[in-house]
Amino acid sequence: GNLSFSCVEPYTVPVFFNATSYLEVPGRLDQDLFSVSFQFRTWNPNGLLLFSHFADNLGNVEIDLTESKVAVHINVTQTKMSQIDISSGQ
Repeated sequence: GNLSFSCVEPYTVPVFFNATSYLEVPGRLDQDLFSVSFQFRTWNPNGLLLFSHFADNLGNVEIDLTESKVAVHINVTQTKMSQIDISSGQ
């Protein structure tokens, strides 16, 4: 008979970005959920990893590397607490 083989492991293709390149991915309409995951390797100590506006001009989220540490900045325009900052390490 015929014998076939397929690999069930996901095939990952490395992508390289320079200082002016970026990847734009459309969001999902009518979804009030934000989810993102990364697998990356870099030798750059600083750089922008993700930036996204929330729907209806409610604010934005920014994830970046600052001095080799991941930092998350959430800006909300509809509340008194206008900015939330989270960073890794000390």
